[in-house]
Amino acid sequence: GGRMAAPPPEGEVVMLFSGYKDMPEVRADLAAKVAKLGGRVVPGVTWRDEITHVVAATFGDYKETVLGALAAGRWVVTRRFVDRSAAAGAWKDPRAFVAHDSVLESRERWGREGALFRGVRAVIVMTNRQRREVYGRLVRAGGGEVLEDWGLVELAENQPGPEDVSLVVADCDLLGREDSRHEQFLDWLLVARECGACPPVVYFHLVFEMILQAKTIEPETFSIFSPLVQVVTVRCSSHSPTV
Repeated sequence: GGRMAAPPPEGEVVMLFSGYKDMPEVRADLAAKVAKLGGRVVPGVTWRDEITHVVAATFGDYKETVLGALAAGRWVVTRRFVDRSAAAGAWKDPRAFVAHDSVLESRERWGREGALFRGVRAVIVMTNRQRREVYGRLVRAGGGEVLEDWGLVELAENQPGPEDVSLVVADCDLLGREDSRHEQFLDWLLVARECGACPPVVYFHLVFEMILQAKTIEPETFSIFSPLVQVVTVRCSSHSPTV
């Protein structure tokens, strides 16, 4: 795409190493090379917007930082990008070192159509707080908005219309009677259905798949009310759906 024209990185290179926890020597060597080239290394395992390049030890682990980079149209490269740039004494063209073809697809889509989750206003209702925060960061990485303080109670009380909430991202457990939130969920659904203003309720897999495929997917494909989806996702939940 036109926006990818400049081969070497422009501006500051801000790099995060993903999957190098058990390789401290390698990581230290790479970090020293990045510093010598004038780049900056940020620590941690969570996505942040300042990152320009993620160096992934294993792309297929789909760590949050790799998914965040894809969602935000940034580079995910192999360590060879750093090694070869260091040997050349200047940043090489990252396109030759992408960790996977989908990195280029994500960047091209960004240049062509803008942010993946542009216009999305999501409420994330997942039991696991850590996972909820991860998916919140991923939606925001892709240009979407997350209503941080909203849960099932707020959905029931506020009765949002489609312009307020465009997506409710859930986990498998919500459909199980054993889940403490199940009754709250049913309460909200009943009211929402009566008002005819029920935003799509989808499994979090929708966010994951949109990022990996670098394209918009109809929410219905991952609706928690779809029998097919229920069959596919039952394995991530110990009990069967009951709605």
